[in-house]
Amino acid sequence: QHQHQHQHQHQYNKKSTNVQSTNTDTDTTTNTNTNTKTKTPKILTAGTPFEYIQEQEQDLLEAIQSYKNSNSIHEKPNPSAFTSLIQSWLTFPQPRRAEYILDRMEELYTPSGRIYERIINAWSFAAVELTDQLNQLNLLTSASTRMTSLQEQEQGQEQGQAAEEEMQEKNKQAKFLREEAIHCSSKAVSLLTRMEQLYQEIPGKDFRPALSTYTSVINSIIRTSEIDPSSAKTNSATTTTTTTATATTTTANVSTASTTATSDSNEGAQEGQAQETANANANANAQEQSNGGVDLASQWEIIERIRSRRDEIYKQRNDVDHRVKIRVTSIQHVLDILEHFREQEYEYSNGNNNGNANDVDVDGALDPLAEGSGSGSEIAPHELFARLKYDSYGSPIPNRFNFNLIINALAQTGEMWAAHAAESILDFMFKQCTPVDVSADVKAKEANGAKSNGAKSKSKSKRPKNHPQLTPSIETINGCINAWAHCTNTVPTAPSRAEAILEKLNALQQMGKLTNVTPDNVSYNTIIKAYANGADAERADAILETMVELYQSTGDEKIKPDIISYSSVLNAYAKAASRDPNASKKSEEILMQMVKMQEEEDKRLASNIDKKRIVNTWCFNTVLNAYAVQGAGSRASTLLQQMETMGESDEMLKPDTYSFNTVLKALANSKEKGSVDRARQILDKMELRYANGDLRVKPDAISYNTVILAYANYGGFRTGAAATSIVKRMENRFLNGDLEVKPTSPTYTSLIKALNWERESTRYAEEAVSSLLKNPISSNGLALIRPDTAIFNALLNCWAKSGSRGASQRAEEILAEMKHEYRENRNSNVKPNSRTYTTLIDVLSKSGEKGSGKRSLEILNEMETMYKEGYMQAKPNVYTYTTVINCFARSKEVDKAVKAVDVLQRMEEQYRQGNEGARPNVVAYNSVLNACAYTPNNAPAIETAFKIACLVFDEVRTSCHVQPSHVTYGTFLSVCANLMPQAEIRDNLVEATFKRCARDGLVSKMVWRNFKAAASPLLLSDILEQANSGLEATWSRNV
Repeated sequence: QHQHQHQHQHQYNKKSTNVQSTNTDTDTTTNTNTNTKTKTPKILTAGTPFEYIQEQEQDLLEAIQSYKNSNSIHEKPNPSAFTSLIQSWLTFPQPRRAEYILDRMEELYTPSGRIYERIINAWSFAAVELTDQLNQLNLLTSASTRMTSLQEQEQGQEQGQAAEEEMQEKNKQAKFLREEAIHCSSKAVSLLTRMEQLYQEIPGKDFRPALSTYTSVINSIIRTSEIDPSSAKTNSATTTTTTTATATTTTANVSTASTTATSDSNEGAQEGQAQETANANANANAQEQSNGGVDLASQWEIIERIRSRRDEIYKQRNDVDHRVKIRVTSIQHVLDILEHFREQEYEYSNGNNNGNANDVDVDGALDPLAEGSGSGSEIAPHELFARLKYDSYGSPIPNRFNFNLIINALAQTGEMWAAHAAESILDFMFKQCTPVDVSADVKAKEANGAKSNGAKSKSKSKRPKNHPQLTPSIETINGCINAWAHCTNTVPTAPSRAEAILEKLNALQQMGKLTNVTPDNVSYNTIIKAYANGADAERADAILETMVELYQSTGDEKIKPDIISYSSVLNAYAKAASRDPNASKKSEEILMQMVKMQEEEDKRLASNIDKKRIVNTWCFNTVLNAYAVQGAGSRASTLLQQMETMGESDEMLKPDTYSFNTVLKALANSKEKGSVDRARQILDKMELRYANGDLRVKPDAISYNTVILAYANYGGFRTGAAATSIVKRMENRFLNGDLEVKPTSPTYTSLIKALNWERESTRYAEEAVSSLLKNPISSNGLALIRPDTAIFNALLNCWAKSGSRGASQRAEEILAEMKHEYRENRNSNVKPNSRTYTTLIDVLSKSGEKGSGKRSLEILNEMETMYKEGYMQAKPNVYTYTTVINCFARSKEVDKAVKAVDVLQRMEEQYRQGNEGARPNVVAYNSVLNACAYTPNNAPAIETAFKIACLVFDEVRTSCHVQPSHVTYGTFLSVCANLMPQAEIRDNLVEATFKRCARDGLVSKMVWRNFKAAASPLLLSDILEQANSGLEATWSRNV
């Protein structure tokens, strides 16, 4: 169709007249739209790029006119000139100008379907963007309406009138955005209809709209349907005019496409048939318009119509749209096109496709790939396509640049399938760019010739060819490494898979291939980051050492470790600090290396501009965080002092608020003497420095909360009073206007925890909660928070630990208050949860009051009922059931062993029904043993309790999911001492139990104490003799 120019020449007079007339109508409509502010968004025309594109457009239009006027004397404009200009207009974006150039291109050529899709997507994206702007403006308008009303009341009619005028101006702006959004959406629908008609008329799938194109158009209609529907009706005439013009243009285009596809002999008949078809299409469009076709007042009818046409084209019968971010088949599309490219063995030279562009639907494969890039993708589909390189026919070129874009898009998904896909593409590139040994192919051809006695083969054998344009670069390698590095949260082997990419490259280089591709610090930094995310600090450190060795041996600056290399290793050690006691020390050693390197860099370059930054405050904060995790308060404090000293001469090393807060956290977690006092002193220093103008160390809510938590963890004399004074400082600063130090729920829960150390803890805790219930409002309108569920739970826990008389009664009252506040005042912030009920049961357990066991079962029944009804926050867990068992164990009920084991069995049943949190642990079994051990002196009850204890003890010893602890052995020895009479059988059982405990290395002080109470003097003497022989140390090795 592109090469038979003479077929078009005799039709230009009539077709050009029709198209020009159509374009005139379109331009007239556009001018009308301009006057009514319904054109595409204006852009700044000042600047070289826009003016340059305008010049290109003018040159192209002149070339078209010259070609028409000279009757093919002048050279016909190249199709690449059209596609390049369309792409340029879409980058601004200017879909109106892009569509205008598309119309001009249709006069001479049949454009690729991909060009239509890009313009359709541009219109759709413009509609969505304008709708978002309209929504933001509506929020401002509603605020202005309220402000106008207030001004009329407070400042008088004159001030209110000014605000009213401002609001009217915003309404005009909103009307413009509304009309423009509908206009853009209607243009997308019109062009989609135009493309569908071309698909029906022209054989092949080039004009079949992609599923993603349908999605973008449907999405634009849905978004514009959210705005005032009345505006759609007011724009019905404009939409009708645009659609009619589009239908006329489509008529001409279809006529052109149909006519140019025929031979000269059938030209007249085909022309008449095309004209007849065009008239039928125009009538159909007119009828559709009369029925509300593209009238956006009936958006949902249009959506259903588009879906119906889409389903008919794709032979699907469902209502599910091709949603953005679908991932199911994305990789298969890409791999299919790569395989198709390999089989066809297309040769691309200097970016020009020598084959038929329509044979390889690269764009169709990239469409779902871009949409399947996942929720973490940074490249939207239209942005990915805007960056791809296209040939003169509008198809993406299979070259390294485009493949790198695809690999990077896959890497951003953070999913394992995408990492596999990226590596598969890399392997494909390896095979395509590697020279092939053709000797075997030559021998096979000679053998084939010999067998056929010199006869020519009917089919030519295909021989794979080398495609240098697919040679991977270091960016390709790094993209694949990055794809695996992003999977570390879900794929444990991802770091090693990332490192294997470099090993694969090294293997190829040893074979003499890709020797010019050299890994750089980005390659190694990405692998280090992958290991750091997996908390594999040792392997991350080993990669860093490799980088250092390579740089020292080669002197290649590209592989020199930088601040990212070292800081990533520091981060790895910080994450490993919770399980590796040496992690913090190792991280500080690396930090000191960085400090030394920074000093050398500073001496080498006197100018601060040219200096490379190797260490900064963030690096110190990472090491401080490692110390905080391990509770190394003294070491963290020393490092903070070093930061302050170094920060006097280097601004980039000054500590900030995060630095001080991390040291406070280390002190709060520390068990070192004097840690709380040092934390208080650091907080005082932060306040003083901030008061003197140092904004970098302003204390925030975290600073105060951490010091309060330090008091709560440390305990001691006057702990509660000290914590209360910190809270008062927070409250005063907040009520005076410092919003960054507003006390939160953790503030008061830590305060109540600190008050537990006071003699009258419950009184002080009640006063703290009572003051929040009063919650006075300050002069500037600020108020403290009201008590929530967490604060009431802390108050309940205070009563549980107090051992006070009447604790259970007050706990019941607190629960009743929470229920009343939730039910009567609809305050969901105080709705009781699992911790609330469990703490109440704990209060009952420690009270020792008669009937506490029965009451605990009632509470447990209530929790299970709420959980079955769907209230997940009331789900009973292992701590709840264990507390109920303890409630029976501490009671004086005769059958408490039976009731305790009943709760254990109930617990096991809950776990079997799907409550994972109810799985019994060793503490639950120990609690049942404890209930058996202290059964009252009643012969039948003692016999039953002993049988239960033996069964439970055996279950723990043989269980696959729990292991006996020293408490298990010690409690069972108490069972033997309390429930069995002194006899040889008891001695045998006690001896066997103790020896098993010794083999497990669990002989603790508790075990010794209970063994001495249960063993006979002879047995005790024998065991003590063995212990004195040096075996006691091994018996307690695991305690």
